Amino acid sequence: MLEVLEDSRMSGPDHYRVSEDGTCEALMNERTMMFLPRDATAAQRAETEREFFAHNRAVGMLLHERGFR
Repeated sequence: MLEVLEDSRMSGPDHYRVSEDGTCEALMNERTMMFLPRDATAAQRAETEREFFAHNRAVGMLLHERGFR
């Protein structure tokens, strides 16, 4: 089995595992964009930002543990 972290200038990071039979399994990946509705309230914006950064911190820790960072 091979675990891969690619980072393309155009498409951003991609984290996946390739099995012996050639199948690929998507793994947790950093998010590079945050989307907010045009009419989002300050509370909705804050919650979206909190979740976005919490997710990326968790992925960063996982990648560090696996030796990618």
